[in-house]
Amino acid sequence: IGGSLIKLVYFSREAHSKEPGGRLNFLNFETDRIDDCIEFMRHLKDKQQTLNGSQPGALSVMATGGGAFKFYDKIRHVLGVDVLREDEMECLIIGLDFFITEIPREVSYSETDPMHFASPSDDIYPYLLVNIGSGVSMLKVSGPRQYQRVGGTSLGGGTLWGLLSLLTGARSFDEMLDAAERGDNSKVDM
Repeated sequence: IGGSLIKLVYFSREAHSKEPGGRLNFLNFETDRIDDCIEFMRHLKDKQQTLNGSQPGALSVMATGGGAFKFYDKIRHVLGVDVLREDEMECLIIGLDFFITEIPREVSYSETDPMHFASPSDDIYPYLLVNIGSGVSMLKVSGPRQYQRVGGTSLGGGTLWGLLSLLTGARSFDEMLDAAERGDNSKVDM
């Protein structure tokens, strides 16, 4: 739960499916629309309990970022579930390690054109993880759960959001994405 955006991921599978696996679903909400996000989560929780017969205490919400602390009480109260606050950087590293080692054609690099896809590998360390949120953090990852912040800046997505609202008049993240889709980067002189 970031300063600008809430990034929500939830797992789903077909109703009454006996097969393992399922789907990861990705959504985002502007942080100032936290109530809409919690209402969406409440709907998911109710649907989960109806489809799978889950007991209310069997579900939990995992959250990272400053909003995991800021909205902790509100989420617990409205949803009636445990909220597990996790370390954001550790979660990023665990997730990226999974993608690098398990998902084909998920990681790419470009020394020259065209882009090349790296094959999944167990030999992935060290690597540099650059996380762009409201600010930017650069982490040297030396091994599982072994990392060191090597740089960063407070200028990131929050600054971009502010500049775009001033320059374009866009008032929401979706309006900014729509404007970017309609744009023509060949007209940018850099």
